[in-house]
Amino acid sequence: IMGVNFATGLSWILSILIFVVSPMENPWIHSGAFVQLVVFNFLGLTANLLAAQPEHRPAGSRVFTIAMGAVTLLYFVGLATQFVAFDPETKRMGPVPWYVMAVVDYSWFGLLIAQRHFRATGPGLFVRFALVPDENEQIQAITASDEKQAELQETEARLRASLATAAQNLQDFLDTKARAQHYLGQRQGAPRETPDSSSFASSRSYPSDDGSVG
Repeated sequence: IMGVNFATGLSWILSILIFVVSPMENPWIHSGAFVQLVVFNFLGLTANLLAAQPEHRPAGSRVFTIAMGAVTLLYFVGLATQFVAFDPETKRMGPVPWYVMAVVDYSWFGLLIAQRHFRATGPGLFVRFALVPDENEQIQAITASDEKQAELQETEARLRASLATAAQNLQDFLDTKARAQHYLGQRQGAPRETPDSSSFASSRSYPSDDGSVG
């Protein structure tokens, strides 16, 4: 059952080629991408119906599976007939009328929409969840704590250096102030010399009558 479900999922992925390759570019790839989806979808539906327990089969699921199988067979046979009977030189179509293929095509899409109500379901799952400390989260928390501690230590070291610099600047200021006060005290306490008039007069020179300086 797992292999069929895997093939069905892969079939849906390959069906994207319907929109990638146009029928004018390559009708075999375009049509083949859709035909394989039709076939594997029916196989997945049938396999899940047979594998499911009776209580997990919706009402009418068997009838629906038979109807889907009939439409799948008609689509596959009709498309194969049209491809084999088509004449590429004369462009003569196959014996199946186009409106018959259109009815089969639209019928398959209609059944595909209703398929979700008739697909067999598996038993329910009961899961309990519990919150436990994650090893990675603990490692991240420890790492974050170490980084925070290192950042605090670095900040403390910068603060201590700033305080030491401020203390040194304050000490230099106090030393400078003390030296300035000591210098001012010496200037204020030193005796001042007052020059007398004789020395002042002798230090001046006056010209004599004959023009000489005496």
